[in-house]
Amino acid sequence: MQTAGLRARIGIAAALCCLFVLAMLFGRWCYATCDDTFIFLVYARNLVEGNGLTFNGTRVEGFTSVSWMILLSLAGLAGASLLSAAELLSTASGLVAIIATYWLGRRFGLDRVRSIIPAALLSATGDFAFYLSVGLEQCLFVGLVAWGGAEALRPRALETLTSLRFPMLMAAMILTRPEGALLAALLLCFLAYRSQSLVAAIRCGLVLTAMLAPFMVARRLYYGYWLPNTYSAKSGAGLANLPRGLRYLDHAWPRYALVLGCMILAILWKTLQHRRREIVRTVPFLVLTLVWCAYVAVRGGDNMVGARALLPLLPLLYVLTARLARHLPTPLLCFATILVCVASVVAYRMDDRLQRHADSWRTSTKVRTRVAGFLRDNFPADTLIALSPCGIVPYITGFPTIDTLGLNDVHIARHGRADRKLPYGHQVGDGYYVLSREPDVILFYSGDSLKPGPYVSDQEIWNSPEFRANYLGQRWPGVGFGYVLKP
Repeated sequence: MQTAGLRARIGIAAALCCLFVLAMLFGRWCYATCDDTFIFLVYARNLVEGNGLTFNGTRVEGFTSVSWMILLSLAGLAGASLLSAAELLSTASGLVAIIATYWLGRRFGLDRVRSIIPAALLSATGDFAFYLSVGLEQCLFVGLVAWGGAEALRPRALETLTSLRFPMLMAAMILTRPEGALLAALLLCFLAYRSQSLVAAIRCGLVLTAMLAPFMVARRLYYGYWLPNTYSAKSGAGLANLPRGLRYLDHAWPRYALVLGCMILAILWKTLQHRRREIVRTVPFLVLTLVWCAYVAVRGGDNMVGARALLPLLPLLYVLTARLARHLPTPLLCFATILVCVASVVAYRMDDRLQRHADSWRTSTKVRTRVAGFLRDNFPADTLIALSPCGIVPYITGFPTIDTLGLNDVHIARHGRADRKLPYGHQVGDGYYVLSREPDVILFYSGDSLKPGPYVSDQEIWNSPEFRANYLGQRWPGVGFGYVLKP
């Protein structure tokens, strides 16, 4: 018996490793450099070099993930290449997410073989594979959410609430992505219902708050505010972003239509078989899914490639589907899984809108790298540049920088004008403030064009007589474009 159990565990481990390798290969196939990754690298490099957790000298918290910054900084202090470390960490996080998804399936009552199905579906998801390789924290967040869901399903709910493990896991999730606070609150409500102890849930929430408090106090003491600068730059839209958020969901759902269809068919099948108890057990998680989708819609979706904002839901969605279909014959279930995986890969690669977005990242990376190298080699080290997006160029040059989107600028984030018709995360700007700083170089689209983008700062700079009078447009052959302050 022990030998058989060991063989089964080895088989499961081998299967999960194979899925991870396939997801990694899929991710490299879809790979496109992400400018946002380099924002993390700017902060990590400055910290490693003894310049503080600053944006090339500016004390501002323009990164969203505290956990990711800690991991990158530790890698940098150990002497690792920061870019390589970021991509390696995001890839390793993909493995964590796949294992956590398998464990979530086990906690939800699936046997060992059927618990592989949700992990296989996650590995074949293009959005997941894409972010597995770009050097961002999203796959780590997915893994922590899946792990948190598995903890919430432990047999003894009261024990989960009174242990330190659950609030520690929730704290790690929130520090990885601040929107994890919403999921933590929902899981606490679920555990309060399961344990029939509101007091225990409140006590657990207080322990979680105590764990997060040192990070909040450190932020307040170092940066001067309680919430990250990115919160000020992105929040406050109310329902103004809802139409864009609904379009975001509308663009994403066709890639998951087959899985959603399988879930609906499974629910109908269970209803016809009068297995209502099994359907009722899925209701809390369906509610969680709907609440998260509503949150994504209200905030306006996301401006990144694919459906990054929906990734945390996928392990739960796939586990629910496998759970509802678990009574199907094993050969049929395996065949259906393979079919859905293949369809997911094809749907991702055939999404023209998504592929155009990824291609734009690949093209702009080449331009930004050339522009950054040109600036570094031809301008003094104290050159003040103003640009957006604000990752690759500040990282390569090391120059002091004004982020015209406000993500790394306290004034723009808190006092800039907002245009809610623009994509989420790029809605705030203040071109007059940028010009008042008298930057030595102004770049539109990080040097990709002499024409401004639709963003608030770009438009205000472009329409300013001061800009026309004081800046000279330059074409750098084979490099890019920029506006340089006249002598």
